[in-house]
Amino acid sequence: MKLVTISRELDRPGALGAVTFIIPIILDSIFSKIAPKIFAPNIITMLQRDDMTFQQVARRKRIDRLLQVAILGGGLTGIVTATRMVIMAIAKSIGRKTSTVVMATVAAYAFLAVLKKSLGFLVPGMAPADVLAKSNTKITTNESIEKVKTGA
Repeated sequence: MKLVTISRELDRPGALGAVTFIIPIILDSIFSKIAPKIFAPNIITMLQRDDMTFQQVARRKRIDRLLQVAILGGGLTGIVTATRMVIMAIAKSIGRKTSTVVMATVAAYAFLAVLKKSLGFLVPGMAPADVLAKSNTKITTNESIEKVKTGA
């Protein structure tokens, strides 16, 4: 009965399948490489072991998931707390509201992202046609091709 449950959890379609199958396999490989004495390999590898029952595998993977969620949750909480403290310190040192510092940081990040994307097109000696080719955008549509063919 446990094998059927494990199989059903692994064979879900769509986004739910990614969450219940692909992401756990990725997390298992990362965590088992970092700490192989604490975290077991992925569930497919565990199911191939002769010395463990399906219930033992399921129990072990539940423990691994709880530890992974605790570590990731603690890490994210630490990052959010540290970011908040840095923003509050910057706001206090420049005499502004924290919301102003957050908005300025978001605006700077957006500006830098657009600038980084744009710098790829600013190559000395590049012709405008080269920029269009490099942008990977479709210049014509099927409608415009049909109009040219029919003379409309």
